[in-house]
Amino acid sequence: MFKYLLIVPLLLLSFCQSNFEGFPVSTENRLTKDAKVLSLMKAAIKSDLNNNSSKSNANKSSMSKGTVEDDQCTHFLYPMIFEVYSGDDPEPDMREINSDEELISFIDAFSYSDTLIASTSNYEFYIFYPITLLDTDGVKTVLTDLDELEGTLQMAVDACASFTDDSSGGNDEDDSYNDDSTDNGSNGGSDDGSDDSSDDGSDDGSDDGSDDGSDDRSYDGDNNENDDNEDDSDAGIHNAHFDVDTSHLVYDFNDGKTDAHTHRYDEKYDTNIVDYFNILNGDKKKGKGLRNINDMEFGVPNDSEQFYIIIGNANLSRDVQLEINGNLISVMDYQAKVDAYLNGQRNALEVYSLGESKNATQLTSLKFIVGLDAANVYNGLIPTETKTVVNNARGPGGEYRDGALMIQAIDINNMSLNSSLGVADQSAGLYWESTIFWHLKQNDDDKKHDNRNNSDYEYCGKKNKKVYICHEGKTICVSVNAIWGHMAHHKDDYLGTCDD
Repeated sequence: MFKYLLIVPLLLLSFCQSNFEGFPVSTENRLTKDAKVLSLMKAAIKSDLNNNSSKSNANKSSMSKGTVEDDQCTHFLYPMIFEVYSGDDPEPDMREINSDEELISFIDAFSYSDTLIASTSNYEFYIFYPITLLDTDGVKTVLTDLDELEGTLQMAVDACASFTDDSSGGNDEDDSYNDDSTDNGSNGGSDDGSDDSSDDGSDDGSDDGSDDGSDDRSYDGDNNENDDNEDDSDAGIHNAHFDVDTSHLVYDFNDGKTDAHTHRYDEKYDTNIVDYFNILNGDKKKGKGLRNINDMEFGVPNDSEQFYIIIGNANLSRDVQLEINGNLISVMDYQAKVDAYLNGQRNALEVYSLGESKNATQLTSLKFIVGLDAANVYNGLIPTETKTVVNNARGPGGEYRDGALMIQAIDINNMSLNSSLGVADQSAGLYWESTIFWHLKQNDDDKKHDNRNNSDYEYCGKKNKKVYICHEGKTICVSVNAIWGHMAHHKDDYLGTCDD
């Protein structure tokens, strides 16, 4: 027996090595320390921990076997495998992650500069697919690439954030709808057993953290918010409205402010364009309205100052174009310039000034142009709440200003960007900033009956831990892990019941 016990560890090591060697490593598997998917992984875990403080090691053990014995929203199925290259050692270090705590510790080891791994000058790591998620019934969603993993986690985290832990049970007994609990929304070979042949899940852009704006007056009472009930549904972008803020300071998370805020900007002025040389705002003459970039008090102070234009959180608001001096560029393409700057290409960003200069391009026009259907497409324009943007809550992936689309003007002599957030850090010479985001339109009856923070999700299933989706004209109840797949692969699917 003693000899047998000595041999077992060697057998296990041999087994693990043989399995590791079978995983392909490619550039598609590579992750950087500030990859958004890592923040989403932590957000998914912490959402579970916050809502279910009694989660135990026994629960985690059951998850590794593919079952779920608690009321969590979404789970990772362990083990999860990473390959780590650090320092000058050419041999990879294979990491097997077997619990939420291990995964958070592993991610943090790469995310914070004061850790031993992150302080190593030369390191990189790879994630091995497939990654499997479990819903509250233990149904698996198998994800086979980064796009699937990031999109699915983003929407699952958004949905989980609004859940109510209703132990009295949900709507799974409502036979007027199909409780398609086995539909996981994945097209990556998952064992879904779905009866609607769906391989998907996603978002129409109008899903997470949406707000009808009714709370805005408490944050900016001087900005003419008293006309929220006007019937101007044909103005601005479709099926929503967007808000605009301006500011000139960098804030810590959960301790923010803005200099001015205008609710329903597009509806009030019947436009989908924000012109930062001529912001439309009736209170400007009173000194309380939104500020232009060339405003002497809150904008770039004089014509001789030289600055960079920075875009932040563009990946969450892709249906927006930036216009600079008459030239259009998508916010994603401009974000790529900012990323290139962060990666050491100092000539990736153009130097601007408000006046004529030999060493800078004169900035004469700066606009955001929002797509009319930006609120109806996945990541078209981020939906969020005034309170979280103003207070600078962390976004779903840890973003600044709760992920609101952001534009900044920063002094070139004090240019300092937060490498993980991609926006000005505390030591930067920030001259001016603006954020935009959209709210969901709701009538008064909707507000009275909505107890989920004005979310666009309608909950179903056991303890209301799943959501309704209108799939090809049929209302189905699906796992939060299936939302992204539905929206990504069925363009006519949308959140909520079909009779909505």
